[in-house]
Amino acid sequence: MTSDEPSPGNNMTIEDLRTAWKREPFCPFRINLSDGRSLTVPHPDFLAIPPARRCFVLFSQDRATEYDVIDVRHVTSITLDDPPANGHATQDN
Repeated sequence: MTSDEPSPGNNMTIEDLRTAWKREPFCPFRINLSDGRSLTVPHPDFLAIPPARRCFVLFSQDRATEYDVIDVRHVTSITLDDPPANGHATQDN
């Protein structure tokens, strides 16, 4: 399989990703990819979904100038975390 080929049988959509991204209260979630990586979305500001709706951008937590552009066809699943008991999942500084 080349890096441009989606994983077989994948049926995740940008709308699936958008649902996790817009969840209220927001809770961090993981995007699981066909190459075995699992990328964390710690806050909604780290994710961008442009109008083309096929790819999305995930910014690095560690380096402000690094990001991944990912084709949704490579997303095998999304793992949602449960919100904390107090209902406040993130802090904005």
